Amino acid sequence: ALKLRTIFTNILNYFGKKNAFDRLLKYLHELEYNFMKEDSAGYESFQTSEKEDEMSQLFISDMIQKSMAQGREEGIMQGMEKGIMQGMEKGIMQGMEKGIMQGMEKGRMQGREEGREEGREEGREEGREQGIHQTAKNLRDTGISMDIISKSTGLTAEEIQRL
Repeated sequence: ALKLRTIFTNILNYFGKKNAFDRLLKYLHELEYNFMKEDSAGYESFQTSEKEDEMSQLFISDMIQKSMAQGREEGIMQGMEKGIMQGMEKGIMQGMEKGIMQGMEKGRMQGREEGREEGREEGREEGREQGIHQTAKNLRDTGISMDIISKSTGLTAEEIQRL
């Protein structure tokens, strides 16, 4: 009886069931255990009364409920952890995709603007050159000397002749 009491005490202490522990001790004092030897196996066994069966069933039922609650809690925690990780991964991927798309769009817009600005600058430069050439041609056609036209426009005498 002492061995069985120690086992139950350790089990109940482990699971922290103070009320169940007190009830079990009370029943253990009230119950009589009949141990007998089994000839074939050599193990000790005992006959249980209805109260012992009821206590065993209560104990097992309590342990099952506690195990199920613990399993649910662990499952919920694992599910939450997995959900958080999946959410983070999905969020990172979506963020990267959105960032890439925004970056590409911004790059296109900047490229267009830079291209327009370069085009404007090239157009201005061509316009200046055409204006200088036209002015040099007009001055040449009016009989102004090549030295004066060359100094005024920055063109060489050969360039002025080709106009």
